[in-house]
Amino acid sequence: MRVEPHHSHDHVNWPNNKINYTVGWRQQGALPLNWKEFVTKPWIGNRGPTDENITQTALLGGYPSIEHEHAKCQQNYGWVDIAPCSEEDSLPIVIGLGQYMYEYQHDGSERGFSSIIDLRRDKIINHLSIANFKGVRSFHPFRFEDLNMNGTSALLQSVEDATGLKRKCNATLGKALQSTDRRKLRGLVHNKVITKHDKLPDDYVKWMTKYVDWEVEERIGYSKRGDDDEDENDVVSGAKDVKEAKSTEPTTTDKSTSNIDNIDKPVEKIILLGERHSGTNWITDHLEECFDIKVSVSVYVA
Repeated sequence: MRVEPHHSHDHVNWPNNKINYTVGWRQQGALPLNWKEFVTKPWIGNRGPTDENITQTALLGGYPSIEHEHAKCQQNYGWVDIAPCSEEDSLPIVIGLGQYMYEYQHDGSERGFSSIIDLRRDKIINHLSIANFKGVRSFHPFRFEDLNMNGTSALLQSVEDATGLKRKCNATLGKALQSTDRRKLRGLVHNKVITKHDKLPDDYVKWMTKYVDWEVEERIGYSKRGDDDEDENDVVSGAKDVKEAKSTEPTTTDKSTSNIDNIDKPVEKIILLGERHSGTNWITDHLEECFDIKVSVSVYVA
């Protein structure tokens, strides 16, 4: 995210603070921000002239909330959820980056986030809160790195258990099993594999340890450095399980009733949600191959 902040043009170190939209950002000599500046710089976008015209028109008419409510924002966001709202204000696309946009706090306040760390926390909570949405029969969070390393057997089994459907395909083995004797590992899902990473700077680890919301991170299987027996620069693929998805935020769902009106109604759809670049295309094709059911894709933009 820091090295290529696709939609976050204010989080790139531009030469002389000038952006040339006719060439790639690398060609301009632009560089990623250092980690400290990236994680501490406020995550707040700027509204452009089209957005300002909408606001001025709203003020003249005396009904700003109505004008903003009916504004057509990029990526189907609402006015209070993103800056800029208007496609025209998202600026010409820099080669190598996406269109300019910053997400606001999802509370209607039209406030940006103090940092990308806070944005990440809210995204995780929002993602897991889907388990409580009306109409959801079953919600199963998986990490892309685990599917990539361990294969999709656990994923397919969870779909079978939730829907009653039977797979008509073989699960992918994953990198952990591809590098070993498959005959000896037939039927196994997990194989502990250590992935080596470069050593991280001590000040980076200390900052993240102090300011990241680790209670939220643990809900998707991540913990502080030093919390495990393994070396702090090793990642054990599949060693941590994603916690059961329960919302920590209030939702419109009545908790005293089922999320679906008719529990015996056949499952009609699998909805796959994932962050940008998180492997949604691969998993979509895989699920459609394995089950006779519609798979809808919803991808978070930022």
